[in-house]
Amino acid sequence: MYAIELNNLDFSEEWKESFWNRFFYLYPKFTDGKGFRTKNVELTERERFMAGPISEHLKRKVMVVFIFNQESVPIHADGVGSDVAIQIPFIGCNEETQTHFYDYNDDTSIELAIHENIASREVLHQEKLKRVQTYSMLDKPVLFRSGWAHNVTSTFKGIRIIYSWRFKEEYTWEAAKEICRQYL
Repeated sequence: MYAIELNNLDFSEEWKESFWNRFFYLYPKFTDGKGFRTKNVELTERERFMAGPISEHLKRKVMVVFIFNQESVPIHADGVGSDVAIQIPFIGCNEETQTHFYDYNDDTSIELAIHENIASREVLHQEKLKRVQTYSMLDKPVLFRSGWAHNVTSTFKGIRIIYSWRFKEEYTWEAAKEICRQYL
């Protein structure tokens, strides 16, 4: 599995709202128009403290992910750096939006190409891909293997906002799963 629900990890509504209010103050036009976009924002010490002990394993920035009235995001792997994140639902998270993970049908490792100035990596040999997991983020944070082949499909016509908080680079997928075991 490449997305694992963390039923016992709680990011309070106060934490999510407070972060959003500060973010929206800094970037008031971020939600203008439709489409897909992301923005990384450094957390304050208070926000890190409010998130609890998990924050010591995570980067100092959170990526705000915005999708509005977009039916799909193509197959990709998230950008270079950390390949593991905790994704935190905020607005419009429902079963109408699904993330699909893929492996190659011959069980070889996924091959990726890095392109300058693009925040994601291209998944090569897409004709060999088979879907191995589908999930919908609802109301619980998710341990997310962001550096693996995935895409997003949606029939939701409203705004969807999640926070993607990346693990520090030294943590592998296996190490992050071990850290998060207590939150399952």
